[in-house]
Amino acid sequence: MSTTQPNAFNRVLLVLSLLVLLILVAAWLVHRNETRTTVEKLSDAVEVVPSVVSSAADDLAGSSSVANAGEALSKAGDAASSAVSKAGDKAEAAMSETSEDLKAAIAKQKAQDKADAQKKQNEKR
Repeated sequence: MSTTQPNAFNRVLLVLSLLVLLILVAAWLVHRNETRTTVEKLSDAVEVVPSVVSSAADDLAGSSSVANAGEALSKAGDAASSAVSKAGDKAEAAMSETSEDLKAAIAKQKAQDKADAQKKQNEKR
C-alpha cells in the first residue's frame, strides 16, 4: 500500500515537469526571432501607455452609452423611490383601517362585557 502512493506522486510530478518544460519551449519558440531586449520592450510599452489612457478616457467621456446608463440609473432610482412611497402610503392606509377595526372590536367587546356583567348582576338579585 505504501508503494502505490509514491508511484502516484512520482507520476504527478513527472506530468507537471513535462508541462512546465512544454510551456518553456513554447515561450522560447514564440520569442526566438525577437531581436529587441526586454528593456526596449518595456520602454515601448511605457511610451504607449499615456496615449492609450487618454484615448480610453476620451472614449469613455464621450460615450453616449455612459450617459444613457446614467439616465437609466436616475430613472430607476426615481421609480424605486416612487414605488416605496406608494407602498408606504398603502401600508399606512391598511394600518389605519386595521386600527379602526381593532378599535371597533374593542368597543364591541367592552359593550358585551358590560352587558354580561349587568346580566349577572340582575341574576344575583
